[in-house]
Amino acid sequence: MDIVITGNYNTDSINSKKLTIHKILRPGYKLYIGSECNDGRPITQSYRYKNAIKLGIQIVRKSPIVAEHKHYEAKDMFIDKYAPKTINDIIGNKEQINQIINWIQSWENGYPNERGIIITGPPGIGKTTAVHLIIESLGYKVKEYNASDTRSVSVLRGLMALGIKRLVKEIIVMDEVDGISDRGGVGEIASIIKKTSTPIICIANEKPPKLRPIINACLDIKFNRPVKSTIANALIKIAHEEKIIITKADLEGLCEKNGNDIRSILNSLEFYGNNIESVNNKDSTLRLDIFSATQRLIGNKHISIDEAASLVFVDYNMIPLMIQEAYINSCQGSLEDAVKAADFISIGDIIDKRIHKTHDWNLLPHYVQSVVSAAKTVSGPAPFQIFPSWLGKNSKRLKHKRYIDDLSSKLFCSNDNFRLDYAEPLQNILLSPLKSDKPDIKNVIKTIDNLKLTRDDIMDNLQEVMFEKIELATKIKSAFTREYNKIHSDKKTKKLMKKYSSTDIDDELEDLELEDNELEDDIHYDT
Repeated sequence: MDIVITGNYNTDSINSKKLTIHKILRPGYKLYIGSECNDGRPITQSYRYKNAIKLGIQIVRKSPIVAEHKHYEAKDMFIDKYAPKTINDIIGNKEQINQIINWIQSWENGYPNERGIIITGPPGIGKTTAVHLIIESLGYKVKEYNASDTRSVSVLRGLMALGIKRLVKEIIVMDEVDGISDRGGVGEIASIIKKTSTPIICIANEKPPKLRPIINACLDIKFNRPVKSTIANALIKIAHEEKIIITKADLEGLCEKNGNDIRSILNSLEFYGNNIESVNNKDSTLRLDIFSATQRLIGNKHISIDEAASLVFVDYNMIPLMIQEAYINSCQGSLEDAVKAADFISIGDIIDKRIHKTHDWNLLPHYVQSVVSAAKTVSGPAPFQIFPSWLGKNSKRLKHKRYIDDLSSKLFCSNDNFRLDYAEPLQNILLSPLKSDKPDIKNVIKTIDNLKLTRDDIMDNLQEVMFEKIELATKIKSAFTREYNKIHSDKKTKKLMKKYSSTDIDDELEDLELEDNELEDDIHYDT
């Protein structure tokens, strides 16, 4: 039996018959109708409805169309679902966790030697989570601030500058202290830690030099990335629970590709599931930091050329410098390997200079391959502590160049002439008299002024660029600085006095008195 429809109703319920829409009704048909026409008129005014009544066709009423909303069950992500709930759930760093527990418990017997802790370590290993679980397990409340927000410093200053004691057992957690941007904030936090009556735990990813005041005031605890076997043992249980078929070896490979970052590993496991081999190796490689990439690259003869090149492209400016810094120690005493690696590095330097001079970036693959060849030539692993010393030396070279540019321009000579002909005589003329038993400081200052130079030019900049420096006693340098400041402060005063003659000063005073009188006249007091 054919079906004719009209009006707004849910046609999904008509699933057992072939649906055909006809413009003309015929006997033997059925008419399915809704509550109203598509244009909003009552269904009884529909032409088909009226025609069906005339022909005696069976009319079937259906409910109006209701928008169907499919319900999707919200699922927690793996990193939330399997986040540690107790201290025992934390992967690795058991010794560090015990240190934190012992330190917190020591507060029960009075103030410990270090009233704060600074915890450092790479992101994704659970530093903040571990701290929260430890604090809660010991019956304390957590008061957390983010130190990268400059307002946190002022908040802490107000909370603890007067030594206010809490009414509840509480521990303050300062997260991301390495990201603090408030000037003087690091020193302020360090001073607060030294006199606080409440335990303070600082958390950072790294320890830049600016954190030295906080580090000196705290117990320093470093969290390390767990090894891949430890992570794989913990994640194999999650894989079984989620019905993901994967071996421990595959999980260890996933750990290696993600740099043992537990959060990243869980995300990859959740996203790829059983198709774990579809993880893009290059993307996982590019997530490595320069230190991990160098450790994996140097001395690894079994790595493929393409994968080695990908490791260089983690940072193709820094990785070559890291290789240059590490290859000598990685040769394990083999002079032949050192010579071969040095040849490859030299070729790479020539290519790199050509690239930056002519902007011929087509040479970049050749430069990368020279770096890869140097890394694969050596046999031993890279040293644990690697950082390019070239960066510091180049920075010092550029600083010396700025000093020489400034001095040569003041003496109206070229840089080469200053370095060869002027620097040493200038040092002997100006600084040698200060090494005598009776240093003639005033005469030296007069000579410096005649040359249009300053105290910093001679005492700091000139001394910095000399191979053989004339060392002056601290007492002489202090006396010279005092006399120099005194003479030049007197000169400034005389210039000001000369600029403003006595008549000008009297005129200005009269103008000020007139202005004061006018202001008094304009002020009206309410009575």
